[in-house]
Amino acid sequence: KTVDGNPVLIQKDNWYYLGSWLDETAYKRILSSFLKSADIAFEEMPRGLRKRETKEHTFVWNYSTQSHAYRGQTITSTDVIWIKK
Repeated sequence: KTVDGNPVLIQKDNWYYLGSWLDETAYKRILSSFLKSADIAFEEMPRGLRKRETKEHTFVWNYSTQSHAYRGQTITSTDVIWIKK
């Protein structure tokens, strides 16, 4: 709800209507709730990192201009790492 008490998210059956532009905290809270209810795994990643998984490997790309840590490894700018599963 808004500070005025108006609904922000309305649900009917399997449909949802989001009637507001949310701040980052509220957006993450609603999105994680949707994913959890659909039994979809979700991993929050630093800005600029992208992850893809295959049967045998996890690939992580860094599209940002700064280095980021991911599962104990540092990924420099414009680099990619792969982790064997």
